[in-house]
Amino acid sequence: MADRSGPNGASPMRGRGAEFETVLGLLDSTQQGQGQVLLVEGEPGTGKSLLLARADEEAGHRGFLLVAAAVNAARATRGNGAGRRETTAPAPWADVVLTGLEELASAGPVLVTADDV
Repeated sequence: MADRSGPNGASPMRGRGAEFETVLGLLDSTQQGQGQVLLVEGEPGTGKSLLLARADEEAGHRGFLLVAAAVNAARATRGNGAGRRETTAPAPWADVVLTGLEELASAGPVLVTADDV
């Protein structure tokens, strides 16, 4: 298995290594053309938002199109770098995320996250 630690060798999430490994495995599968779904549930303060943020960060490094939704807004960005695009739209976020998702996915892998839903 490849080294999945952070840039300084530290685990990207204390106490959530197994969950982060699951995320990385899903990103690997998605890059190979297999769509994946992961539902993250838990009590407030247990690191769900941090896990989604780390998934976003890793997917961005891999060149994924990133679509992030929260209760009050949705935004789309393309990976890291100068070509980064970002748009925001008010709720209902599901309409924003679902509209055109197939078209977005035809351009390459897409990570869709929905936080505090």
